[in-house]
Amino acid sequence: MRLVIAAHALAAGALIIASVLAVRFVGVLPLWLGVLVGLLLYALTLLLAKADDGDEEAP
Repeated sequence: MRLVIAAHALAAGALIIASVLAVRFVGVLPLWLGVLVGLLLYALTLLLAKADDGDEEAP
């Protein structure tokens, strides 16, 4: 369970860092917008992952 939590924390951190760098590259937008976009992307990936788990059929 700790490995799963660590993996999720690493994924969230990577998305936040990538979003912050993208926002800083644009240069006009505030830094907190990059953090918000990163968190929203991470939440979206979790939502899609949970939606995919329920669609599997048993053989």
